[in-house]
Amino acid sequence: MNSKVSIIIPTFKRPERVVRAVESVLKQDYDNYEIIVVDDNDPNSKERKETSNNLQKYSKLTNFIYIEHSENKNGSAARNTGIRNSNGKYITFLDDDDEYYENKLRIQANCLDSIGEEWGLCYTSYEKIDRFGNRQYSLEKSEGNLYIQALSKNLFIGSGSNFMIRKSVIDKIGVFDETFIRNQDLEFLVRALKSYKIKYVDEITFLIHNEVREMKFSYKDLKVINENYRLKFNSYISSLSTKDRILVNKYLDLIDFKTAISCLNLKGLYEVIRRSSYSLKELLEFIFYLIKRTLTKTSYGFKFKEVTH
Repeated sequence: MNSKVSIIIPTFKRPERVVRAVESVLKQDYDNYEIIVVDDNDPNSKERKETSNNLQKYSKLTNFIYIEHSENKNGSAARNTGIRNSNGKYITFLDDDDEYYENKLRIQANCLDSIGEEWGLCYTSYEKIDRFGNRQYSLEKSEGNLYIQALSKNLFIGSGSNFMIRKSVIDKIGVFDETFIRNQDLEFLVRALKSYKIKYVDEITFLIHNEVREMKFSYKDLKVINENYRLKFNSYISSLSTKDRILVNKYLDLIDFKTAISCLNLKGLYEVIRRSSYSLKELLEFIFYLIKRTLTKTSYGFKFKEVTH
């Protein structure tokens, strides 16, 4: 008997796209699953009405659950509502504007079925499409104890639509932190990886529709986002050994470096270089990495020689 999988789909202001997401689950070549859509739209909004109307056609399915929040909360709260109403041995998530390929559940459920409990979750390769129709492909293949890599924002799994996790892991580490508006998937993943290993499966199983997410941020906006990440994760970083703390901050400095380059902000670039401890060789290697990713349309983390798995 295949292990039961719960797919949790939080939705907000995307009444048409959430239908595409649901349809992609219904096309799976794996049959023991339940779909839980959590509607986080304001009850009086047109998006709530349209979402409810669009999903009505699935109401007779025995494995489809539609839950309406009494008020708009946030994505973390919607995921937690789904978790609390789930019955699967394994849990995975699907952003309402992404879509699964038909092998997603089979590939990941079979993976978790075949490995020990110390492997708490697994992830796969993915594709990402932008508003021009260009596709980016994942080449991230790291696995094992990846707590430091995830905390460094250097584990490229694409989105929260990727990983599948054992329900028993969530029972131990807790649900999503609802105080996180940004980086909620990462905070949850970091907490899981502090105690469990993650397995990589070399298959492309889903598509990220980045064309509806692309936003233009100023250098100032991006700098604030980066600074807020450090503040939010300060307790995690502070509890590390001296060596790991230096390494994580070194990676986070590279994100600031990349931000300054992408925004052509010379002052910001100078500030990052001045405060960081990079050698010229390391900076050149990172710049080459960014160029290679752009030219090859691929996604994967940058590795210092100090990182071990």
